[in-house]
Amino acid sequence: MDLYQAYGCFLHANRNLWTTRSTFKAGACAVIKACYDLGYDHNKARTAFQPTGLDVSSCNLLTLSVQLGAGSTKENVMVSTGRSPILELDTTDATGVITAEAADFSTVSIDITTDADGQNVVASSENEVNFTVEPGVPLFAKFSSQAATDTAVTVTFA
Repeated sequence: MDLYQAYGCFLHANRNLWTTRSTFKAGACAVIKACYDLGYDHNKARTAFQPTGLDVSSCNLLTLSVQLGAGSTKENVMVSTGRSPILELDTTDATGVITAEAADFSTVSIDITTDADGQNVVASSENEVNFTVEPGVPLFAKFSSQAATDTAVTVTFA
């Protein structure tokens, strides 16, 4: 994460997440959430807070996620080599289709995972992915691209 991305995370947290009653720990968790919301590597933010003595290990990733429900569309999801947003899927059915259409028509990789960190991949494809999973299993969609600059993507969950 470069300096401008880190600044963007702090700015997003300041504008949207911090309150007048935020503690230092809540503020740090909000910065981690802002990185998550913006699609940056939130683990780098976690690591950056370690030398401060703040224990951010209890910042719950599940409370960080932006949820995408079946039959819905989210526009302007920014994706690039440095930005890989993760959206939580509100699954009521065991099957679904996620499509990602980049404004510049570039390829968008989609990983369907069972964890908020985007590590346990159960399905993967480019621009569209079909998945089947046991009901009740939490699912997340992680989007990435080889584009050097941010590309606006429209994500649809059918």
